[in-house]
Amino acid sequence: MNSQFAGGACVAAISLAALIATRNLDTGSLSEIGPGLFPKALAVILLCLSLAVVFTGVIGKRHEPLQPWRLRPIVFVLGAVVLFGLTVRTLGIAFAAPLSLLVAGFASTETRWLQLVLFVLVLTIFCTVLFRFVLGLPIPLAPWLIGY
Repeated sequence: MNSQFAGGACVAAISLAALIATRNLDTGSLSEIGPGLFPKALAVILLCLSLAVVFTGVIGKRHEPLQPWRLRPIVFVLGAVVLFGLTVRTLGIAFAAPLSLLVAGFASTETRWLQLVLFVLVLTIFCTVLFRFVLGLPIPLAPWLIGY
């Protein structure tokens, strides 16, 4: 089994789980979109792409063996996601996002810290403007600093 096949199969399983989880959501129509249209469409697109990756992994000429799992990326990326979920309500997106992005930066030993800090600043500003002001989502900005 090669890495393309294994990766494609994992993503296919996740997209199938998403399809099962969203089976009861109404898709609506294109004129009146329901809450299930986007998740179902995304799951179907992801399933098709992952099956293409599985297919190329099966017929590919170069079959590299699976590498052993590295624990560092798993711990830091999943830790960053959990950290964001735990801190976004109390610290707000203006502080939870950069904190979790910096923790995720520890996942690689090849991280260039100046580039990571610039990336964190740009992405935090982008996410804050997009989710809070453009989309108007009720995500706290910095409740401990400016109230909400």
